[in-house]
Amino acid sequence: MNAARHLALKGADGQVRSIESFFNIIPFIVGTASDGRFTLRRLGTDRYEIAGNEAMTSVDLCEDLVINPPYALQKLILFPVNW
Repeated sequence: MNAARHLALKGADGQVRSIESFFNIIPFIVGTASDGRFTLRRLGTDRYEIAGNEAMTSVDLCEDLVINPPYALQKLILFPVNW
């Protein structure tokens, strides 16, 4: 446990930072989340609109695409439970 504390990310005060301190959590209120610089609006299941700096784009996370990794995968070898 001492090694984990030694290697953990710390703030300027030397104290270990909590995981939550790395995120700025912005809740959705009536389907919209905004931090003043950009706005994220939920359009439907896994569909969003992102707007900011006079630009806007839509994101659809429902697409049925197969994305292969850029590296070779290792073959999984399964052993019987009583092996």
